[in-house]
Amino acid sequence: MCMLSRLWRSSVGGRSAESKKSKKRVTRLVVVVVAAFASLWFPIQVILVLKSIGVFVPDTSFKISLQIVSHVLAYTSSCINPLLYAFLSENFRKAFRKIVYCGPGSQRHGSTRHMPLPTKTTRTGSCQGQDIL
Repeated sequence: MCMLSRLWRSSVGGRSAESKKSKKRVTRLVVVVVAAFASLWFPIQVILVLKSIGVFVPDTSFKISLQIVSHVLAYTSSCINPLLYAFLSENFRKAFRKIVYCGPGSQRHGSTRHMPLPTKTTRTGSCQGQDIL
């Protein structure tokens, strides 16, 4: 909430229609990512709280399966974040394409087997002179 309130209070970009549209997209992205995180971690958190007070005892195969599924859901949260960003953020898609198409060995013509490896952490020149990490 603090991040979103700061975003909406900031005057970067002015009050143009494009700025409002961009802020709405960022707000939607943040809300979806937070909602996905909360909903996927909620089941295991409930189970852990119930276990700590002695209410949930994994003594049946159903309860053990429920705990395993809850753990899988929680870890799925990390797996779906890149997908959420890919579907909801144009900037993420552009940066991803830039890395995929302009990464090491991405020249479209000829073999890449004999290309020297970069010796620095950043390179220039492979994408219109822009630095790539």
